[in-house]
Amino acid sequence: MARLRSHEWPGNIRELVNVIRYCTLFTKDGLIGLDLVEDGIRNQQIVTSRSSEEVTKPPNPRVTRT
Repeated sequence: MARLRSHEWPGNIRELVNVIRYCTLFTKDGLIGLDLVEDGIRNQQIVTSRSSEEVTKPPNPRVTRT
């Protein structure tokens, strides 16, 4: 709980929800430990950074035939 509270959550509630979902999907014994929370946060940061890269990429120029 301390780790969840200390994270800044730049993605607001959506990021928190995604991390909790990640943790519930990947828990093996029904308990969510610090290592799983860290993995969930890291995973969410990777997903978020990839999404923002896709948004900021310029579109591919179209080739027109004449």
